[in-house]
Amino acid sequence: CGSWGFWAVDSPHCVPPGSSGPRDPPDPRFLLQPCRGREDHGGHGAREVAAIGQLDGRRVLVVANPIAGRGRSRRAAEEVVERLRGEGCEVDLVMTAARGDAERAAAEGGSLADLIVSVGGDGTLAEVLGGREQPVPVSVLAMGTANVLRQDLGLAHTAGQLVEQLRTGRVSELDVAMVRVGPEREARVSFLVTGVGFDGEAVRLVEQRRRGPITRWIYVRALLDALR
Repeated sequence: CGSWGFWAVDSPHCVPPGSSGPRDPPDPRFLLQPCRGREDHGGHGAREVAAIGQLDGRRVLVVANPIAGRGRSRRAAEEVVERLRGEGCEVDLVMTAARGDAERAAAEGGSLADLIVSVGGDGTLAEVLGGREQPVPVSVLAMGTANVLRQDLGLAHTAGQLVEQLRTGRVSELDVAMVRVGPEREARVSFLVTGVGFDGEAVRLVEQRRRGPITRWIYVRALLDALR
């Protein structure tokens, strides 16, 4: 199983360790979270180390899964764009249509941005973190089913809260694991947990059967079938 945590860094613009070699540790990812003080919180080792600062003139890439939250994500992303432009930001919005779109958007547009905003579920965030090739901070507006990271760290759940978080929050470093999956040993970034056996089979069934937004009932059916 993989694990994750936050570790202090000197600047959100420093180049994290790691290289292209398969034996090297994966690069950490930068995540913007609410400002709570400089002490650790919640057992996650979260240390706030740098602020985003002035929003005016910042270049922001918003990557959104429009079907997340049963369609609420599209409107939420549009509101984020409106609010950020009201703050003087230059904003590009990418709506995903298929698996891999968020990763490609982060890879192609992330290098030109000062900040990336992920609007969707944990899967959208995973793709954004996996595609991001430069040390650009990532902020999260969680609109999925589980929203594990949002619940653990108290992240924004409305566009207004997100923009306020960008004004006052601080950047922390997120440890990630690189996991190879499937017969092709495809490399994926794991930022929450990695499961094998029963847990992995249930998730595989969920991904295999989903036809749009993931619901809790899909998880229940997958768990029951994985027990057979």
